[in-house]
Amino acid sequence: MGDRAGRVGLMMEVMGVSPLLWAVILRDTRCCVACGVPAAELDHVRPRSRGGRSVPVNLAPLCHECNRAKSDWWPGGVAWHPFPGDEDPARAEAIFEAEIAWLRDRHGEDEILRELWWQYEEEGSL
Repeated sequence: MGDRAGRVGLMMEVMGVSPLLWAVILRDTRCCVACGVPAAELDHVRPRSRGGRSVPVNLAPLCHECNRAKSDWWPGGVAWHPFPGDEDPARAEAIFEAEIAWLRDRHGEDEILRELWWQYEEEGSL
């Protein structure tokens, strides 16, 4: 198993994403939705730490660098935990916006709103 294949397999296991779901998401998009290089990881657009689920409408393909830069960023910046050297909230927000645009094209506005924003009133973070 190559290094990339091993890393993808480990990411799927850690995230609880099945190989079938990974294949479905990457069926049409093999590139990072933020920068266009080959995608190596799936990001939870709404972070799992903020209630995000491992479902297609909450997952977007990112390269390792963009996934690391976004980390668990969510609108409002509350409890953002950037990795050392990646403390650029503007970049994290830009990656998030690229993910939202990609999800809109794939799933439509209504499905995104139902999945991603269901808790925002309770959290008070937006």
